[in-house]
Amino acid sequence: HHFLSVLKFVTEAYRVLQPGGRLLVADTSEPDNAPEGDAWHNHIEVLRDGSHVRNYTPREWRGFVAGAGFVLEELDQVGESVPITLRAWLKKAGCHGEAAAEVRRLFLEAPAAVARTFSITRMPDGDIRFQWVRIGLSARKPV
Repeated sequence: HHFLSVLKFVTEAYRVLQPGGRLLVADTSEPDNAPEGDAWHNHIEVLRDGSHVRNYTPREWRGFVAGAGFVLEELDQVGESVPITLRAWLKKAGCHGEAAAEVRRLFLEAPAAVARTFSITRMPDGDIRFQWVRIGLSARKPV
């Protein structure tokens, strides 16, 4: 989600792999057919970390893999196994001041569908807990 062109990355991976070689990717993702959550999540990611480009949907990942010539073996979409806390997530990226305040506001005012998708929960200490959606994919270069 920090590549300017995921298709170029996947195409280059295809080029350097030997026939039968495998590409494995694990990354944050957006659910298919959830444009509101997609827009919300990618917006707060850019506010938090200016190097963020975009989290892609499983459909988009399938297109990147096929477009490069790979055969998709498996693509699973899963939630985080352990919730993330907003304070720690912002600190990890060095996000503070106005940007951090805006991200917090967006979490607190997240639309109901977004809050459900990302399990956004306010904690008793005032922090916010959430879980991103992730993809894991395996693709093979044909022999």
